[in-house]
Amino acid sequence: MLNTLYTKLALGLVGLFCLVGGMFVAITLFTAQMYQQEVTQKLNRELAANIVAENVLFRDGQINHPVLEEIFHTLMVINPSIELYLLDPDGEIVAYSAPEGKVLRRRVSLQPLNQVQQNHSDLPLMGDDPRSLTAQKAFSVAPIHEDRRLVGFLYIILESEQVDGTVDLLASSYILRLSTWFGVVSIVFGLAAGLLVFALLTRRLRTLSAVMAEFRQSDFHRRLQFKTKGIGAEDEIDRLGDTFSEMAERIWEQLGKLRKTDA
Repeated sequence: MLNTLYTKLALGLVGLFCLVGGMFVAITLFTAQMYQQEVTQKLNRELAANIVAENVLFRDGQINHPVLEEIFHTLMVINPSIELYLLDPDGEIVAYSAPEGKVLRRRVSLQPLNQVQQNHSDLPLMGDDPRSLTAQKAFSVAPIHEDRRLVGFLYIILESEQVDGTVDLLASSYILRLSTWFGVVSIVFGLAAGLLVFALLTRRLRTLSAVMAEFRQSDFHRRLQFKTKGIGAEDEIDRLGDTFSEMAERIWEQLGKLRKTDA
């Protein structure tokens, strides 16, 4: 059963649909995530700059802890999905709003920070996530100056671990389940249509195979012919059938001559 042409074509089609479906899902999820990060970063690009402009985060070269703690508390109440980090000029983390023990990095790379401040970089632009040694996330950043001297950066992660947990919870949402079912139904419908087309295309080939098998089982004594569509509508299967009919006719005639010679 697995050696038939239809079975091989069907298995190939099923494999192709699974591959294309998996690639489509992966690309859709990736582009949706990147689009969300791009929108988030564009909407909050000036967030850090606005905070720095309205608050004195450094005073006499020292961190203004009362102001910084007030900002941390206010922003975490308004938007708990963001995390604030205060960096020195070399990118080392000197203060943060994340829970104690959650920050795994001691330093943040300054390269993406400098790129996003140039205002001509393609977004989203990912920066180091201090809560992970490998992950990167969308951010907002602004330099902090005191007496025209760079004293640090305000670095804001726009999607904290709480957002990661929310994304995981969306897997059980009604909209996501409905979209999944629509995708599955579409794939099943396309697969069924493809299998039907393959069945119609290989039907005459199966008929020709049956005629040839019958001719062989009759020990080449039965006079069989494969019916074609007619002149002007022939395809490869019709030409193969004509060749078989001519061959069968020649064999039948030769066997007849042999029988006469034997007699």
